[in-house]
Amino acid sequence: MEIVVFIVLAALAAAFAWWVAEQEKKRVEALVLWQGAQGFELVARRRDNPGWHWDLFQRGHSRRAQALAIARLPTATPGLDGAAALLFEYHYAITSGSGKNRRTHHYWKTCAILDLAFDPGHVAFEAEGIGDKLAAMFGFDDIDFEDVEFSQRFKVKAERKKDAWDLLDGALMTWLKDHPGVQFESRQRQALVVLESQGKASPQRFEALLSWSRGFLAQVPRPLVNAERARLSLPPIMQAGNASSASRAERN
Repeated sequence: MEIVVFIVLAALAAAFAWWVAEQEKKRVEALVLWQGAQGFELVARRRDNPGWHWDLFQRGHSRRAQALAIARLPTATPGLDGAAALLFEYHYAITSGSGKNRRTHHYWKTCAILDLAFDPGHVAFEAEGIGDKLAAMFGFDDIDFEDVEFSQRFKVKAERKKDAWDLLDGALMTWLKDHPGVQFESRQRQALVVLESQGKASPQRFEALLSWSRGFLAQVPRPLVNAERARLSLPPIMQAGNASSASRAERN
């Protein structure tokens, strides 16, 4: 009798595991279909151990990125072309303990890797008090700004403090105070942006992340935009970055 019960329970467990896997497969397929309907460029349905150089992608085990798609943002930064966002859902797990005390915690992140079309250096910021830190930039002190409210609400680190001060000017700090909710870390000409709230990806979460990314790119300081234009042998312009009429209109 006990053997029969064991077999039945094992069969039920296997059936449940199959059902969960099928539901997860359908969820990811629905995300991919939504991305296609938005005109995004599908990169991959799944990529195991993507190996990107940010600390987030070195944590734990069972690492995978899902529903990877590129959204082109050619005019997001006034005065520059070529920005884009690679949108995806990321999962990793951390197992601790052993035997009966062995526990595995799963983490789901809604992410974007932005191709910025300019180089802000190595700068990271996130809201103060967030427990699951994005940037493992040990040895770099938290940077304070003249905007006391911003310094109280955000933790900012940079390999060179000048890079943080150049990127986070008054207009961008004001915009960030009105649009919190992400963790950001730039490296060279790319940036990783992650929604602070955890949970599996959805069209609404992708839309929120993409909206934030567009808003951020529109607020890039004019000196950074014109420095990139000079690198490209283009003349400087007054209507560049957050000095443009389009950026000012978004802030009002």
